[in-house]
Amino acid sequence: MSKLLEKYKKLLIEAKKLERINPKEGALLAEEVRSFAKEHNHEILESEALLRIGRCSYLKGDLEAASGILNEGLLLVDGLGAKEVECEMNLSMGNTYYFMEIHDQAVSYYTKALDISRKENLIHLEAGILNNIAAIFYSLEDMEDSLEYIKSGMGRQKEGSDAFLETSFAYNLAELYYRNAQMTEARSQIDRTMEMIDGNKDRLLYAKVLHILGLIENEEGKKESCFTHLEMALEISIETKEFLMEMELRLDLAECLIKEKKTDRSIRILQEAVEKNTKNEFGTAMLKIYRKLAEYYDLRGEQESANYYYRKHLLTLQGIEEEKKRERVRGIKLHLKLKQYKDETELYKNLSSKLQEKTGLLSDSYKQMQIVSEIGQKITAKLDIESIFEDLYKDMSRLMKLNTLGIGIYDRKTCSIKYSLSMEDGEIMPVHRINLENPSSLAAYSVNQDQELIINDMEKEYHQYVNKRSSSVGKPSKSAVFIPLKVKEKLIGVLTVQSREINSYSDKSLMALNTLASYIAIAINNAQKSQDLKKEIQNKERAQKSLQVLNKKLKKLSNKDGLTKVANRRYLDYQLEKDWQKALKHAQKISLLLLDIDYFKEYNDFYGHLKGDEVLKKIAEILTRTLEEEVLEDTVARYGGDEFMVVLPEADLEKGKKIADKVMREMKKEEIQHEESPLLNRVSLSIGIATVIPEGNNHTCLINKADQALYKAKRNGRNRIGAIG
Repeated sequence: MSKLLEKYKKLLIEAKKLERINPKEGALLAEEVRSFAKEHNHEILESEALLRIGRCSYLKGDLEAASGILNEGLLLVDGLGAKEVECEMNLSMGNTYYFMEIHDQAVSYYTKALDISRKENLIHLEAGILNNIAAIFYSLEDMEDSLEYIKSGMGRQKEGSDAFLETSFAYNLAELYYRNAQMTEARSQIDRTMEMIDGNKDRLLYAKVLHILGLIENEEGKKESCFTHLEMALEISIETKEFLMEMELRLDLAECLIKEKKTDRSIRILQEAVEKNTKNEFGTAMLKIYRKLAEYYDLRGEQESANYYYRKHLLTLQGIEEEKKRERVRGIKLHLKLKQYKDETELYKNLSSKLQEKTGLLSDSYKQMQIVSEIGQKITAKLDIESIFEDLYKDMSRLMKLNTLGIGIYDRKTCSIKYSLSMEDGEIMPVHRINLENPSSLAAYSVNQDQELIINDMEKEYHQYVNKRSSSVGKPSKSAVFIPLKVKEKLIGVLTVQSREINSYSDKSLMALNTLASYIAIAINNAQKSQDLKKEIQNKERAQKSLQVLNKKLKKLSNKDGLTKVANRRYLDYQLEKDWQKALKHAQKISLLLLDIDYFKEYNDFYGHLKGDEVLKKIAEILTRTLEEEVLEDTVARYGGDEFMVVLPEADLEKGKKIADKVMREMKKEEIQHEESPLLNRVSLSIGIATVIPEGNNHTCLINKADQALYKAKRNGRNRIGAIG
């Protein structure tokens, strides 16, 4: 077994080495270690594997997966004594939230990691944490504090002698000076970094260094070397599948190219990013890319494309805001799982410990505590008092004399106690309220004074607390106990037990009730929080559904030609490329129809553009009606002006001709008058058909052939079909 354990420990070391070179491979190795550790119940090794998987996930850009895995790791590592792993786990969780741009959560985890690193004297980790906190200040444009944290980290790093960290700090200083327009200092630090870095050992850091080097060279006017270094960095980010870094590099490279009037290349670089982001992830990076694409298309005067990307930018921004809200909901869940779970588990342990001490004193006390423990287990198993309230009444009747049991819930809005759970002589009592300002209420006194009350002769003792007794629900009691229900100073409500006999309760009764009150308070508090969380999640889901409906509407509108309601040119390009790639993959034929209205300019000049628009709409209607049983939806498109195009996947030339003939017949039936046509006295069409089996990645050849076929039809007299197979 020891040899096998050593084997998997070595695998984990290898996974760590791969993190910054090939995080995908590193994650696969760590998963293998995790499976082994889980099978052999080796919790420390499993937590180390979860750490590596989580780190690889956020380095790959899969931030949601990273947060889930690291949460699981934090739950597992707690209490194992593996402080270095726990420290790294908190550090990695901070990094994940940093990349999500949820800085308050990032700082919270960095602070936990920093506390552990200082207590355990983990100098190498402390330096890295300070470096990451500096990065947060930097992203918030607080250069002064960022520089201060970098210098603090460098001081700790020197004590730890970590070459990687030393290089990281030099790089961070270079970036900080560059962003602060201190180019002399930036150049000095980047040159120092280039001397220290091993580009083969740490590919990701090398790419970052090349990135800043390229930007500095751009400011220095060294355009060629700027482009060279930015493109080298881009290649590394693609090679290591570091998508977030790749997006930032594409943005900066495109911006440098724009300054050199290379708009087409800039657009191509950013379009590649859009095409790669097939799952619509990485919202923050894509937000910047959509914005830049909109601006670049504006520069080229292509307003339709610019508007498309402005809409994408807006929708992505809305999506990011929704994700931040969802992340806060996840944060609440995590808080319940981690912080509350730990505190309450510790409280249960303390309570159990107290029970064990007390039950050893006397036999009757032992039996009493056994019952308390059983009740406590029921409460903690359900954490829903309402579902076990009748059982609770019966069990507590075994503990002490009891006619009435009541659990009152504090209502902050009305400043009252609502007895939603109360029972007398085995029967449920009606819901009733006690105002906390009521001077004659013992429950109000107990809550307001934050004091337990034990009364064994009501007539003789009540005046110690209230001036007079208020009328109460149910039969009068002679003995009673009131205990405020609290969780960490938060008022939850009040617990009362009452008996119609005097001298019903002792210190042992009070001790048992105090213990049960702690269980009950925690259960009610959790139920309230779960209900609040459920409502918040439902609200978020409703908002998300509304946004999805809006997105679908916008997407549908953006794909349609405004006049004819068939597909527009942009969607046609997308659909044609999709059908082309499918035909290429399966070596299938694909056909294309290109339609042109004969002498349409003359029609517009004579009848006016409004009538011309009616003709365009009619032709779109004919095409849609004729083709709806022949081809897939949205393969009929307005190509531009008076031209229409039809994509026919898996269709040979004969099928194309058959469809074209059908369209020509339908058009003839319409008998749309055209007095200015030199050809006929009605509107007619010329149609070009092309059919190919794809041999390359570019579908332009198919469009060119269809265009040639159309030209052939026109050359031969119009109002006819031309075909090229």
